[in-house]
Amino acid sequence: SIETVLRANGYQGRITGCDVSLYTCALGAYFAGWDLPVRLNEAAFPELAPLEPFLSDAEGRAAAVAVALDALAFAKRRNDYQKRMWDAYVRRLPELCERTRARLRQKRDRLQLDAYHAQDAWERVERIPPGDDHVILTFPPTYAGGYEKLYDTLHRAFHWPQPKYRELTSGEEFARRVIDRPGPWIIGAEKPTPELEKLLGKPVAITPPSIFTPTWPAAAPCWSVARSAPRSPRGSG
Repeated sequence: SIETVLRANGYQGRITGCDVSLYTCALGAYFAGWDLPVRLNEAAFPELAPLEPFLSDAEGRAAAVAVALDALAFAKRRNDYQKRMWDAYVRRLPELCERTRARLRQKRDRLQLDAYHAQDAWERVERIPPGDDHVILTFPPTYAGGYEKLYDTLHRAFHWPQPKYRELTSGEEFARRVIDRPGPWIIGAEKPTPELEKLLGKPVAITPPSIFTPTWPAAAPCWSVARSAPRSPRGSG
C-alpha cells in the first residue's frame, strides 16, 4: 500500500487513510486503532460461520475480512478447480485467520497509520486543508464500477455500516478535484487514458506489470503523475 511504502522509505510524518470498501475500512480501522462493527451475513454464505469468533476485536475482524476476500474469489464454484479451492478455504478458515492475525500484528508496528476515515473521497478532499502541509496521494478508478465489482461478493458476506459515497465514473473527474485544491498531490492510475494525460500531463513514473509492484496496488502497468511535494516530513492526507 501507499502507506507501507512511505514508512518503509523512512517517512516519519502523519499519515491518514480514506476509503469506503469493507476490506480497506477493516484494515484501516485496525491499523489506526478504532473499532468498525462487522457481522457475518450467514444467510448469504453459511460456510463462513467459522469466522464468527474472530469478529469480536479489530484485529480479528481485519483478519476475517481479509481471509474472506480471498476465499470468496472461489465462492461461485463454476468448475472443479473453484470447488476444490472453496472447500480448502472453508476447511482452514480458523487456521488462516490466526496466521493473518500474526501478519497484521507485525505490519501494524511498521505501518504506524495515524488515522483512517471510512468516508467518501470527495468529502475527504474537502476536509484536507489547502497548502503545502498536506499531500494528497490517490489511486482513483479509471473505469466505472471497478471497485464495486471487486468487492461485491465480500460486501454481501458481511453486515457493516458502509459510508455513503458518490460513485466515481472516471478517474479524470476526481483527479480534477484533487489538482484544483492548492497544494501538492500524487495521482496513480491503473489504466491511463488520453483524457487523464491531457489533464495531468506526462507521467513521471510508469511501473511494470507485476503483482509485486512496490508502490501501487495494481496488477497492470501503473501510470502516475506528481506535482512536487515538500521534502520535509510534514502532514499527509
